[in-house]
Amino acid sequence: MDERVLARLHVTLNALRQVVEPPDASGGRAEAQVILRDGNAYRFAPTVAYRLDSEQFETLVRQADGQTGAAALGTYALALALYRGDFMEDDPYSDAFALERDYLRELAVRSLFRAAELQEAAGLNQDVLASYSQILAIDPQHFEAHEALITFLVKHGRVEDAQLRWERYARAFGGAPRLPAPAQQRSRPLPN
Repeated sequence: MDERVLARLHVTLNALRQVVEPPDASGGRAEAQVILRDGNAYRFAPTVAYRLDSEQFETLVRQADGQTGAAALGTYALALALYRGDFMEDDPYSDAFALERDYLRELAVRSLFRAAELQEAAGLNQDVLASYSQILAIDPQHFEAHEALITFLVKHGRVEDAQLRWERYARAFGGAPRLPAPAQQRSRPLPN
């Protein structure tokens, strides 16, 4: 191997070590080495404990699915704090992760729908609006989220907001959606 290439490899691995093996409290080398040198080769240490956000996200969602009320909302909040957008979206080979990316996105959307349902049952109307808005930030074409948000707004007397959302939905849908325009729906005022 060319000396310059080998030198660049060592520099790159040193930079990687600084990220995955932060120094201990005294500023020395971390106790747990993640990258091991084995003669002329490098390998990852198989016994080092690790945590993947995606695995923790799935675990918390499953836990929340088995809970009710405030406990479920709290666990969904912990899970959704770990979801920071599409899985590996900035990776140049990200097509290899398409199935996992879609699965995690749908898990986040499903969690937000259930959270909105629990929030509405608890009278947390602003949180309901935030949950539906977050779904639409993840997937602007999610028609069920558009419809649920419009229906919620109309139900709580926010017809003008519902009409604006309906018009956005109509543009995304490419024509008049199956949901009637908010002006045609009944409403009642949103309690404080």
